[in-house]
Amino acid sequence: MFYIVGRSCCRLLGKWCPSCKMLEPVLEELGQEFNYKIKIVKIDVNDNQHTVSKYGVISMSILLIMKDGEVVDQSVGNKPKEELTKLISKHI
Repeated sequence: MFYIVGRSCCRLLGKWCPSCKMLEPVLEELGQEFNYKIKIVKIDVNDNQHTVSKYGVISMSILLIMKDGEVVDQSVGNKPKEELTKLISKHI
């Protein structure tokens, strides 16, 4: 189990997932751009089945925008960097 304090972008991924691998560099860039305003957390679905069940994850790759442990927004699938920037920005 994991606990999120503050604002976070949780990326639920599978090491075997091609779309998750494609999204990796984009999220690394966003993590640097948003610096300390939001924390980007990677969660492997194979190692965290409780988390997958808790949030009803049924497809990859999913981003959960969280505030103090509660999901406030989400995105499923690969999205362009600009779209992810807008998604995250509206919660900072």
